[in-house]
Amino acid sequence: MSLIHKVAVMICVLNFHYCQKCVNEKVRPLPAFDNVEVREYVLWEVSSGKLVCLGKCFHDVRCHSFQTLGSSGRCTGHATAFASPDKIYSPTLASPGTRMYLLPRASDFVGSACTSDGDCSLEHTYCNDGACNCQAGIMFSVGRSACVTDCTKWGYDAVRYFDRSIGGYNDDHVSGVTEAACRQLCLNSSTFTCTSCDYKDNQCFLSSATFLSVPESSRDLGTSYAHYQRTCL
Repeated sequence: MSLIHKVAVMICVLNFHYCQKCVNEKVRPLPAFDNVEVREYVLWEVSSGKLVCLGKCFHDVRCHSFQTLGSSGRCTGHATAFASPDKIYSPTLASPGTRMYLLPRASDFVGSACTSDGDCSLEHTYCNDGACNCQAGIMFSVGRSACVTDCTKWGYDAVRYFDRSIGGYNDDHVSGVTEAACRQLCLNSSTFTCTSCDYKDNQCFLSSATFLSVPESSRDLGTSYAHYQRTCL
């Protein structure tokens, strides 16, 4: 047997042992995400096929879903479940052949589809516009896979709450922008640590406060604003 063949056999053996516990993992495909690349809650990106990607996600306790990116030979692991493309708030990309899969531990987790609060099992989560999310003012931590209040390192994603807003406590105000641009302005802010933003009628209000860090009198419910809250690392 040539050296190349020996190396190939060794790689196959290592791959088998690496994922021998996960080959029977009942991953669930999400057909609604076919041909759609999602860039939210990305933990890592590797060059590999479905089986190796499944193994990496299975052994990473933070990982709850993964997607294989068409013919590129790449895959990404994600920290949450996903409900449907219309619950994705950062722009998705057309990507022929891309497929999304959920691990069993993604069931009832942050991001999973829901119709009532009882469908969401993680502590401090509720059904927010058809997807399980942390309660407003309590941040989802990618590293801890939990809803937390003690965030010291802010993440690169933001969750949308349609019926909430913060009265006052604005650190910046930008007019004439889209909702997606408002969300991105908060994530990219360099003049202060933006942790939430409110959007309505092309008006964007950026804030270093969170829904629970302000007095109860400033927590507006039932508004027509879109409220975004950053995640935590």
